[in-house]
Amino acid sequence: MMNHPDDHLSKDDLCLIGKKVLLIPYEREFVPLYHSWMQDKTLQQQTATEPLSLEEEYENQLSWRLDPHKYTFLIVYLVHPSQPQCIVGDVNLFLLPRNDDTDEECEEKEKDMQAEVEVMIASRRHRRLGLATEAVQLMMAFARQYLGLNTFIAKIGSDNVASIGLFQRLGFQIFRRVDVFSEVHMRKTWTTPPVSSSFFLQVASWKRDWSIPCLSLLDDIPTKN
Repeated sequence: MMNHPDDHLSKDDLCLIGKKVLLIPYEREFVPLYHSWMQDKTLQQQTATEPLSLEEEYENQLSWRLDPHKYTFLIVYLVHPSQPQCIVGDVNLFLLPRNDDTDEECEEKEKDMQAEVEVMIASRRHRRLGLATEAVQLMMAFARQYLGLNTFIAKIGSDNVASIGLFQRLGFQIFRRVDVFSEVHMRKTWTTPPVSSSFFLQVASWKRDWSIPCLSLLDDIPTKN
């Protein structure tokens, strides 16, 4: 059963707070920024995406927002816990049946829901600061504590050494190589219940607590890295 952290917080009003990053909902106001990121051919290659028009990006944002199986957040770099500095990337959680994407050796009792995790730091000057790592940790802590999930997978381009290394450091292991797509599939499974105090996860309201300071960041962010 999926238990939300606060009955008054919908998926679209949910923020996750860590030590160095704040995860905020991907709102319509942020679509032009995201669109500018995705003009970068390196990011297109690393994320296995084709360039879209701005109109198509707006359609995607609305589709992701309405899909109950998708949690899409932008990553905000925090100077300290109450002061956001800039929006640097995104992190996504896609819920799917476990038996759709596991190997044949998986025990029948484990074939339940799992989540695919994606992360991207679009701002080059904010890479190698541990922000992607913390964003993934926040997403997994949230999914374990509030969505009852224990199994996570990541699909990564075979030549994306940095991303593979990031997930390996988080305990993911390669369980499949898909040569036709030049991908490796990685997985991490917990066998023990989550402990609420085991990770620095806090939840907050986007509309009440963070919308004004984060939307104001759009005035200072360049459209190119």
